[in-house]
This record gives sequence, structure tokens and C-alpha cells, in this order.
Amino acid sequence: MEVATFILTWDGSESVYPPKEYQGHVAATRRGRAVPLTWSVGSRRGGMSVGDRVFLLRQDSDRAIVGSGWFCVPPGHGSVA
Repeated sequence: MEVATFILTWDGSESVYPPKEYQGHVAATRRGRAVPLTWSVGSRRGGMSVGDRVFLLRQDSDRAIVGSGWFCVPPGHGSVA
């Protein structure tokens, strides 16, 4: 089975991902825990499958890849982990 890879973006705004929630997720992953998230795939409607790789790119002045995981439900139906 071929696994696709996607980059999901976050503009860095606190309204989309509040700092307290973000820091809690960072702390959890440092302890080795997975943090299930729901994240938009924009207007894309196909080409993504459960098990595909996903990275979260923060796009502000502190630009970086800040998360990674896999689609665990069909996109548009819930979470990535």
C-alpha cells in the first residue's frame, strides 16, 4: 500500500490554536503521548486516505513544522493523530 504525505498549514494565529492548548499538546507529545486533532484540509476533497502521513506547518514569523501524524479517519470526518 502506497502512503501519501501531506502538509497542513496553520497561520500561527492564537484564535485557530490557542497558546494554552498548543503548549499542552507539546507537553503531551514530549511525554510520548499522541494528541488527536481535527484540522482542515481546505477545499481538497480527494487523494487522502486513512494511514497517509501528515505534517503541520506553522506559517508565521516563527515558521516551523510543529507536528506530524497520520490520517486516522477519512479526511472530512474527524481527526488526524
